Amino acid sequence: MRRVEPFGEAAEEVSSLREVLAKCPGVKAVKSIEPHSKGGYLAVMDFSMDDLDQYIEHLEKAGWMNVL
Repeated sequence: MRRVEPFGEAAEEVSSLREVLAKCPGVKAVKSIEPHSKGGYLAVMDFSMDDLDQYIEHLEKAGWMNVL
């Protein structure tokens, strides 16, 4: 989910999130990004848990938050 508004159009948001995730530590491949039923997006990716802290930090700096 985005941390701050404006959120933009869905296609623009997915593109932005895909760019951020592609540069995140631990992300090896982004397989899909779909709207989540409760808001935000569900991203399916190949990910290394070894880099979890850096991954969360990168998302936060880019204006996104990870919600489990």
